[in-house]
Amino acid sequence: MNDIKKKFPIGELPQSASQSSQVVDEIAEKKRNQKKSLIKLGAMGVLIAVTIIIGSLSWFTANRAVETSGMGVKSATLPFDIATKGTQVRNRDQILQAREDYNDGKNESFTKIENGTYYTAENTDGLLLRFSPLADDPATEDIDESQTSDIGPGSQGELSLYLIAKKDGVIDAFIDLNVVSFKAVKDGDNEKLIEIGDGLTTDSGLTAAEITVCREADNFLKGHIMFFKDKNGSDPALYSYMTPVTDGRIHFHIDNAENGTAYKVPIYWTWTNTLGQIALKTNENGLLDGIPVVEMTTDMGTVSAPTDKALVLKYLKDNKSRVFKDLDILSGLTEEQKTAYDALETDEAKANYLAEVDIDTWIDNADERTYFDLLSEGYNNADFSIGTDLDYFMIEVTVKSGE
Repeated sequence: MNDIKKKFPIGELPQSASQSSQVVDEIAEKKRNQKKSLIKLGAMGVLIAVTIIIGSLSWFTANRAVETSGMGVKSATLPFDIATKGTQVRNRDQILQAREDYNDGKNESFTKIENGTYYTAENTDGLLLRFSPLADDPATEDIDESQTSDIGPGSQGELSLYLIAKKDGVIDAFIDLNVVSFKAVKDGDNEKLIEIGDGLTTDSGLTAAEITVCREADNFLKGHIMFFKDKNGSDPALYSYMTPVTDGRIHFHIDNAENGTAYKVPIYWTWTNTLGQIALKTNENGLLDGIPVVEMTTDMGTVSAPTDKALVLKYLKDNKSRVFKDLDILSGLTEEQKTAYDALETDEAKANYLAEVDIDTWIDNADERTYFDLLSEGYNNADFSIGTDLDYFMIEVTVKSGE
């Protein structure tokens, strides 16, 4: 397979049996009042968590934190070319600083499938991918790029990717998606972007403590950015997307491609603002805030044909150490269990360990207020970590030919 890399654009005490009936009644009444207080406290906790997200959004906007650094593609010898169309490049200066070998690409026109001008990659040249602002989209309606680049919880978009056939016949491609984050540090009078990767050391200019929190935030960002292959075009007020990409890979195949024709690869991304938009199956308890990411339903389908809701819930369970922060505390681990959890080195091992304390049951029953409050707190804490400890991110796309 030939590879192309493309970078795109958070207990109760037992009671004595000798107590009088009056005392028992008083305790029962006290318990009821305590429960009311706990319910209010739980609701307040959710409101505080939501406020944290709103505060983070404002923080993002004021400090330009967690922005997409743009879009770019690298080409190789393939039976198809990579292309984009649109009018703007997000954060052009930042992506060129992070990846010096990208440029504007070659401007070409194609008349088949979609008319218009495309920018294509040539040989090993890097291509900056574009997007077209939409008049009905508040995130992009202002043509001024400086007003359209800020990204945070509640953001969403489409990756403008096209494959252009170089000959008649089959186009077969595997497209892998990965989120790459950056921390900005002072470099004299300028700003230097440091990629948060496995090889990051204190030589980068970050302290060991900063590296630790940045890696944790990077882990959460990878879990909070979700990808989909389809948008709900019939009634987007009911839900936003269809066909979740839960394994980070898209298989794009056309049997009878025509030479010179540009074929669009639908890739949508979203950073969901609230947990309820992802996890709730219904809104019977009035917990939903925002538009659901996929259709709300209690129907999980079958093992071979799961519904979109089933796929999203499986994604949350498979990636809970990336989606939720402080679950080791929220789930009431003992000190011994917490020590064992902290000693685990991989996300998979941590997820498996947490599965033993049955957090999967919380996710499967997120419509119940107790579980919903706990999971929401974990989700929002993760967003806060992202907004505090990261500054930019790109979506890295690796395109492999299946021929």
